[in-house]
Amino acid sequence: MSFSRTFSLTAAMVLVLTALCGCGDGNSSSTLSGVSSGQKPAVDTPAVGGDAALGGDSSQKSAVDTPAVGGDAALDGDSSQKPAEVPEGAVLKLGDITASPGEIVEIPLSVTGTGEGWALCGLHITYPDTLKPVMIDEEETTVKYKPGDASEYKTSSICMEWRDNKTDYLIDNKLGCIFFTEMFDGNGGTDGEIARFFFEVPLNAKSGDVYPLDFYYQESDLFMDDSLNTAYQALAFENWQGGTLTVN
Repeated sequence: MSFSRTFSLTAAMVLVLTALCGCGDGNSSSTLSGVSSGQKPAVDTPAVGGDAALGGDSSQKSAVDTPAVGGDAALDGDSSQKPAEVPEGAVLKLGDITASPGEIVEIPLSVTGTGEGWALCGLHITYPDTLKPVMIDEEETTVKYKPGDASEYKTSSICMEWRDNKTDYLIDNKLGCIFFTEMFDGNGGTDGEIARFFFEVPLNAKSGDVYPLDFYYQESDLFMDDSLNTAYQALAFENWQGGTLTVN
């Protein structure tokens, strides 16, 4: 990979980390999608996996130029109409796991459909604030995590808890948030598990309690190949899927 491309990726990661340290002003708008931070960006592709909300708003849908499934079919009696096919592109997914009260659990983040690979990510992940991430350094707010097979060739990565200047949405909905960023030399990222994040289940959690895990869109967020292709990123953000932690 050329020096200029390496410099661009490094600069992007620096910008993401800078944004993390100053995030939460709640007033910025996304240069990618033209929507406020925390909202689901509009992408000119079918909404797939939309139940995993960007910003937690699973009711918000993207603007697409495709017919509503069941709409025209209901008018002309054609029940054979099928939903639009999933667009080709990366699909980010948080795992569905079970755990016992007081247990330390590993929440997996994975990706599929990356094609020839990916080079850089910067992602916010939310969870009910009664869940607590296991910390490496409380003062530095660094969170314990374990890289997965998709991250085998990473050149750098870090995970941090967002504590200060949280948005009204996170505060009002009693959500905690961590930020994970990682980069490679070229498209070194592959399909598979990106990382596992360590959390402590509350001791007073009850059997059957379900903790939703989700993505939270901020304008600093990234998921790109080494061409810094914003369309590649937009598809990844449109299709990402949340997960759950269920108490035994």
